[in-house]
Amino acid sequence: MCGERHATHEPSRPRRSHVVDEALLACFNAAHIDAERRGAAEVGIGHLLRAMVRDAGIATAWDSSGIDTGVLARLLDGALDITPGLPDAPPRTSQDVVLLLDLAAQATRLHGATCITASSLVATLLALPAGLSCSSQVSRWFWAARKFPGETAAASVAWTSAASHKESVSATTTTVTDLAWLQARLDRQDEMLGALRHHLSEQQATTVTRIVTPVEAAPQASPVKPDTAEDEVDDTNADTADLDAEAELQGIKRYFLALDDDIVRAPSIGPRTAERLKPHGLTHVKHLLACDPERMSARLGARHLTASRIAAWKNQARLVCTIPWLRGTHAQLFVGAGYSSIEKILSTDRSVVCAAILQFATTRDGQAILRASPPPEIDRVMRWIEYTQQAEPQRADMRAR
Repeated sequence: MCGERHATHEPSRPRRSHVVDEALLACFNAAHIDAERRGAAEVGIGHLLRAMVRDAGIATAWDSSGIDTGVLARLLDGALDITPGLPDAPPRTSQDVVLLLDLAAQATRLHGATCITASSLVATLLALPAGLSCSSQVSRWFWAARKFPGETAAASVAWTSAASHKESVSATTTTVTDLAWLQARLDRQDEMLGALRHHLSEQQATTVTRIVTPVEAAPQASPVKPDTAEDEVDDTNADTADLDAEAELQGIKRYFLALDDDIVRAPSIGPRTAERLKPHGLTHVKHLLACDPERMSARLGARHLTASRIAAWKNQARLVCTIPWLRGTHAQLFVGAGYSSIEKILSTDRSVVCAAILQFATTRDGQAILRASPPPEIDRVMRWIEYTQQAEPQRADMRAR
């Protein structure tokens, strides 16, 4: 059930109204009460977060996003100031909260809905643009509260207890500060990441040896027949994410594939493959997304151009078309790991998706995509998954053109 919430701001700000569900409306009311109790002049995102992580009805949205609400609640308790005495007037809604609601409303409309739900607001919070004054602080809170593959609830509780003890011994005051909690969390994450990287490096060493050694032992092997080997170098989608870091921090979406692009720009399709496809009407990305894999495979008549392979190309191209900052190599890993659609990625726990991608990266097919390079870092894979929350499915919908 949804309820309409009319946010009233001071005269210098335009009046905005948004429709939110009852759970969020209760959280906004709780945030106002919390800000007033703390003597704050404005209701900030920290107050809203504190109300949201304590709402049992929103716990599922946080859990599916990979956030430990217990850790986040403790961080917020130590970070939000308490000012003695009550303010002369009730706290007003901060500009950051107003912009957050606007962003959530835009994302909701893109998915054909009108009511802002807990899940959509959580997704907007996790993808907070750098333009907001609180973005840096909120990002640190989320990083500190991030769950990692293999982490259990017992481990989280144990860490919470240990960090509290460490802080009570070393701090000059009894208040747990944000910096101390963050440092303790990062120390524990470093240990977890180190153990996982070591495990993956052992798997990769055996896999790569099995793949690479025969090539090195027979460098003069006869070339494979042209009809069974295709030049599928994905140079246009090479992973140069550092070039886009500034745009990403500013919240400027960038897409590396469009429907009108030449088909050679699609993942897994190099110049030779493109030349084979074009006589059959697959000249642009939009033609690939519209084709029937079974029929196209029969028309091509090549043994290695199977229907499942063409379907994989379609799924890869659709992901790159619709998910911002996602490149062809990333999409190949997603599809190879069994996550060929935005819906499946978003409906699965992040740690499960991350583990599947890292495991696929050590297989023969994964190493072929990575060209015998090491698997990607865990934090990078997590970032790809986060990009999915900002996907725009209509970019690959030719009916909307």
